[in-house]
Amino acid sequence: MTSPLQMASWFFLGLLTALLGVSVWLDSAMPLVSIPQLAWTIPLILAITVLSAAWQVRGMAKGGAARVNPLTAARIAIFSQACSRGGMLLGGIGIGMWLAVDAGQATYLDEQASHALWTGVASVLLGGAGLLGEWWCSIDEDEDEPPAAAAGA
Repeated sequence: MTSPLQMASWFFLGLLTALLGVSVWLDSAMPLVSIPQLAWTIPLILAITVLSAAWQVRGMAKGGAARVNPLTAARIAIFSQACSRGGMLLGGIGIGMWLAVDAGQATYLDEQASHALWTGVASVLLGGAGLLGEWWCSIDEDEDEPPAAAAGA
């Protein structure tokens, strides 16, 4: 399971990469890569997907009526892990781009900074949804052992 320290590390890696990369890119007088206005919708759709899939695994782990193939449950757990780490990395990149571009130089740059900020915030939400999905898909080690073996008998 991804730890909060790993989540923060992925976020700050993306933040520093974006701050340095965009600053160098703008200093080279090359045009900024355009960020679509609705780019924030993709991380939100992924967040909803990972939460709904992990909820089914949680229901199965708690003894609910939902039955999920163990291989599918493992795939959902790995998808949750990828979303938590990737979401934080992309969130850092988006917020780093916003910080690097938000200089008020031109209307186009202000619009791009706004698109980068909203995409970064949506990606951080994806990271949080992935972490919650990981938590829902985790199984305690003690649950697999019979009570006599856990007591040392």
